Amino acid sequence: MGLSPLCFLSSLFLLIHFQGVPAKHIPTTLEGPFAPVTHRFDQSLRQGSDDLPMNHPRLAKKVPSIFPEQIALAISSPTSMWVSWVTGDAQIGPKVTPLDPSTVASEVWYGVESGKYPFVQRGTSTIYNQFYPFADLWNYTSGIIHHVRIEGLEPAKRYFYKCGDSSLSAMSEEHSFGTLPLPNANVYPHRIAVVGDLGLTSNSTTTIDHLTQNDPSMILMVGDLTYANQYLTTGAKGVPCFSCAFPDAPIRETYQPRWDGWGRFMEPLTSRIPMMVIEGNHEIEPQIDGITFASYSTRFAVPSQESGSNSSFYYSFEAGGVHFIMLGAYIDYNATGAQYAWMKEDLQRVDRRVTPWLVATWHPPWYNSYSSHYQEFECMRQEMEALLYQHGVDIVFTGHVHAYERMNRVYNYTLDSCGPVYITVGDGGNIEKVDIDHADDPGKCPSPSDNEPEFGGVCHLNFSSGPAKGKFCWDKQPEWSAYRESSFGHGILEVINSTYALWTWHRNQDIYKERSHGDQIYIVRQPELCSARIKSVSISSNVESQIMRLRVALEKFFIFWFLKVTAKHIPTTLEGPFAPVTHRFDQSLRQGSDDLPMNHPRLAKKAPSIFPEQIALAISSPTSMWVSWVTGDAQIGPKVTPLDPSTVASEVWYGVESGKYPFLQRGTSTIYNQFYPFVGLLNYTSGIIHHVRIEGLEPAKRYFYKCGDSSLSAMSEEHSFGTLPLPNVNAYPCRIAVVGDLGLTSNSTTTIDHLTQNDPSMILMVGDLTYANQYLTTGAKGVPCFSCAFPDAPIRETYQPRWDGWGRFMEPLTSRIPMMVIEGNHEIEPQIDGITFASYLTRFAVPSQESGSNSSFYYSFNAGGVHFIMLGAYIDYNTTGAQYAWMKEDLQRVDRRVTPWLVATWHPPWYNSYSSHYQEFECMRQEMEALLYQHGVDIVFTGHVHAYERMNRVYNYTLDSCGPVYITVGDGGNIEKVDIDHADDPGKCPSPSDNKPEFGGVCHLNISSGPAKGKFCWDKQPEWSAYRESSFGHGILEVINSTYALWTWHRNQDIYKERSHGDQIYIVRQPELCSARIKSVSISFNV
Repeated sequence: MGLSPLCFLSSLFLLIHFQGVPAKHIPTTLEGPFAPVTHRFDQSLRQGSDDLPMNHPRLAKKVPSIFPEQIALAISSPTSMWVSWVTGDAQIGPKVTPLDPSTVASEVWYGVESGKYPFVQRGTSTIYNQFYPFADLWNYTSGIIHHVRIEGLEPAKRYFYKCGDSSLSAMSEEHSFGTLPLPNANVYPHRIAVVGDLGLTSNSTTTIDHLTQNDPSMILMVGDLTYANQYLTTGAKGVPCFSCAFPDAPIRETYQPRWDGWGRFMEPLTSRIPMMVIEGNHEIEPQIDGITFASYSTRFAVPSQESGSNSSFYYSFEAGGVHFIMLGAYIDYNATGAQYAWMKEDLQRVDRRVTPWLVATWHPPWYNSYSSHYQEFECMRQEMEALLYQHGVDIVFTGHVHAYERMNRVYNYTLDSCGPVYITVGDGGNIEKVDIDHADDPGKCPSPSDNEPEFGGVCHLNFSSGPAKGKFCWDKQPEWSAYRESSFGHGILEVINSTYALWTWHRNQDIYKERSHGDQIYIVRQPELCSARIKSVSISSNVESQIMRLRVALEKFFIFWFLKVTAKHIPTTLEGPFAPVTHRFDQSLRQGSDDLPMNHPRLAKKAPSIFPEQIALAISSPTSMWVSWVTGDAQIGPKVTPLDPSTVASEVWYGVESGKYPFLQRGTSTIYNQFYPFVGLLNYTSGIIHHVRIEGLEPAKRYFYKCGDSSLSAMSEEHSFGTLPLPNVNAYPCRIAVVGDLGLTSNSTTTIDHLTQNDPSMILMVGDLTYANQYLTTGAKGVPCFSCAFPDAPIRETYQPRWDGWGRFMEPLTSRIPMMVIEGNHEIEPQIDGITFASYLTRFAVPSQESGSNSSFYYSFNAGGVHFIMLGAYIDYNTTGAQYAWMKEDLQRVDRRVTPWLVATWHPPWYNSYSSHYQEFECMRQEMEALLYQHGVDIVFTGHVHAYERMNRVYNYTLDSCGPVYITVGDGGNIEKVDIDHADDPGKCPSPSDNKPEFGGVCHLNISSGPAKGKFCWDKQPEWSAYRESSFGHGILEVINSTYALWTWHRNQDIYKERSHGDQIYIVRQPELCSARIKSVSISFNV
């Protein structure tokens, strides 16, 4: 029988991967289950070693007090990294004085070149105490512990950084780290080191030195880190007791400086390689007032909030094609508890097509044939094992037992080819020595009362089937125990592809032996065999393809049935291209309206100076949200005095119940100035602008929040928002409002009121927001000029208080619905020193860093099954520039199986049949259009032209069924009136010199083919223009499924007419038809 394509490819990959390696056979789990193997303890070795003293060179403090030490990295997401460190001197003694964290800043300066740090991220700091209020016992208070989350990193890229407080000139030396790859079935971390029960002995040093030689890209630390409760309290000899020095003490004392020594010991590794930790029993460290885990909870930053967990005892994260789930054994693990509920949701969200490997980690093993800790956490197994098995967990790493053991695939104590491979690596080198006794050794079976857990119940059992039926212990090595050995060491996991991973356990004594190790095996996934038991496994490609085709057909049938039975037919793009339609301006309406005055009730300031106003939300990610607001009084006049942002805090208090705000997130604040150093012109300095990123939110959930400064009792009223769904082919935002060129006129109020009635879940604002450069500088009448009041001024003045009025005008909407903005030409607002876009850049928080962009002029984000890419027309858009390079990478990362819809947005239209701005940004089109077409962009939203126009699908001025649907919605209501002239109207074709862009070159061209060949303008409405109408309004996009979306354009005059609108169509994706032109489409299994 021939090899299947999958087996052939896997075999070929393995052959290539290990060519040149000596021909030693490495077994695979496909050959199992294996006969049990035991390697006894090597009596020529010491069973343990003494703890390292605190003055050991690897534990001693080396930097001055204000400088960072104990620097450690942890993964936050594939595009963000936690950096943690300690400053100040910890204190231990009868009396200690806690340090003040506010005396030192938490900053990380970073970049992609050594010695250059153009970016800065700030974070939080704290301290903790370990108090023992008894005579002769010592208290402890920590140094200042800092945590900074660096966001917006590029995956699989090296960064260089320094951390500390730049204002004190107290920055660390340069360190570097490499980010891990994005979730992807074809990309994996280089090597994953796994170690547990490390401690601080000479054995620990060998473990870490050996591990370092193996060059991992990340570390899993599976609990029991420092053994601070086994140091001075046990005479430094590792004999368990309750404070040997003070036998009558009612609590077990710990020696907390061991944590500082351990942080220094690990820093050479953890300052460059992320370490993901989970708690063990030695981290409990109880205090007299019931506090536990104080050091563990304070010292380590983990992606708990990022993964939807509100506890650092359990969380998850992804690294390439591996999803890791970290579970807590010393917190409620019952099926009725919060951890179990979170775990269930987390496992349900795993897409095995994207992250095929699923690895779980916790501290105490469920499967363990050593006498030590035998059946200790049987209760946890009985509660959780079935769910992990149901979801097809591939590997489980644990520690606790101070030896090594790898199991055959097992479930419920029965050999099972679909069960996980359980591996115990609690052999890091700690003071308690290596475990050498097995429960099946003669006389070594513990009694059920010997191993009682430090948390949870006792569920010890006798086996109900198999060779050990009716017994508490086996008489020989259990059949599920494949390999066990009593030795210190660590493991390395190398994931090769979606089905093969190489696991190697390295003994400490092999550190100087080339290519030597204790245990090695290929762990092989069999998703086809186990699919019935793996809830989220991918269905085989042929079947999946058939199901998807059937599903699409049913969806199309349903939609056509719905359209047929409803009273009004709604066209679909499948029926296009459509004959061009023009609706002329309704002469019974006013073409424009005056600007609202600054004392208008919707623009006037209502909150006292220190209270938040102009509150606005913006999407950061499906599990995080930006909250922005302004405090203080802006100033305008010949002389202004900028406010000091440090005088007020930036806090958001939030929770999932109205009136209850258990969570706090802090952020940053700033101001900006708009200066005009000319006689008679007015300068401006803003209020204090605050930005806070709330992280770790649950997707598709409602949150309640207040923002402000709690220390000043200056908090806002309660607001709420709903998070959007995770990227998912089956989940979409409710309604997406699209509006452009809004301004602040009575038409603008109608637009926003109408939009609000349509109840969107997010807003796309496609540029030209406030028209601050069209207010007092033009006599409030909207007549373009260069400062009508001062005609000789060398620069166009803007009236910046319009930004504050606009923020108040929008707040009832933006305080509860995220608004995603892109810049327009009216945001340029040049100053005399060459500064542009000052207000736009300062006032809005956008997910630029989160999406790998280092500019707020262009960025991307996901909302359910839609990927949005926001592009800048007033910054370099050439194919040789940074924006184009970023766009190319962003589009390549889009997985259309997860986010099938791809929507692009920028300000000036490429396809436009109005006289205004006709062919103005033709240069941008020529640079960018081909790439967007190649990646199958579905819809493009633009503004700039103050009217509405929807195009037929088009590419390069030619009708094309795979081109995007371009839609212009620059009709929000601004002061410049609605555009009514078309370039194809008699006498209305502009000359090529009429429409020069405010940025970029001029590339006007005559049409090269079709009915307008050789002409600059068409003689009639172009064939690519499907519908155009001169009226103010807004649009609503409702994505129904992976192929259908309903687009509706609402005219302002229809606000009081039920079910009335200007234009409506179903936009239908055809990925099968257009797959050859869509770069990221899935390749069929047959190919």
